[in-house]
Amino acid sequence: MERLNDELLIRASGPASGLLLAWKVAQNAVKSASGVASEAARILHFLRAAGLNTPLACTRKTGPGGRALAARGVWAGGAMMHRLGLSETLLVFPKHRLLIASAELAARLAALRQRLLDKGLRPLIAPAGGVTAANALDCARAGADLLVSSAPYFAPPADVKVVFEADRP
Repeated sequence: MERLNDELLIRASGPASGLLLAWKVAQNAVKSASGVASEAARILHFLRAAGLNTPLACTRKTGPGGRALAARGVWAGGAMMHRLGLSETLLVFPKHRLLIASAELAARLAALRQRLLDKGLRPLIAPAGGVTAANALDCARAGADLLVSSAPYFAPPADVKVVFEADRP
């Protein structure tokens, strides 16, 4: 049985060999997802305490095979996933700006904004890269429509204890 704050999270029964094979994997998965959820909730708490409703979106930067578990942690913490697919958003990175002469940059971005508006799409300001609990409030106050962060993935795992009990009649 796994408990967080003495709350039962998972109950399993079966042959001892199967339980002994699975318990540590289950414990680590719950600890990891709970750490992600806790950090996402902490960042959102800072924003809400300041009276800001800026959403927090977490990147896809997870370990191999870990996206589904990380997404569950993100959602449990009150945040959302950012770009689960590649067709959801159009991003302009510094690498893109290197391909445009500095004198043309403002005009090119204005043209892009106009094309989006003509299609009924509203461009959003979404700072990404380095957004953490320490600076999320400053980013939101600066006018961000959405904060994009991978910080929850680097939070320490939650402390989750596993308790084995004999199933005796």
